[in-house]
Amino acid sequence: MILRIIIDKKQKLPNGTLEALQKEASRRLLTRWPALAIDVIRGQRNDVEVKRTTDEEKNAILEVVQEVWEDPDSWMPAS
Repeated sequence: MILRIIIDKKQKLPNGTLEALQKEASRRLLTRWPALAIDVIRGQRNDVEVKRTTDEEKNAILEVVQEVWEDPDSWMPAS
């Protein structure tokens, strides 16, 4: 199982954001899916990829990722 969160490299973010996002995603996801490999990287666009899962697992993982992203106050470093 693989989760890859790609953040557009043109997007300005506070230092430590990628690490903080990975830590929070791991905290919320690994208890339910301990075999999930989580990568948060810079790329050409914003995107989320979920591979090697069932459709049901993929949808559940994407829901959690969306919850994390929509609650930046709980994990994003101050700018």
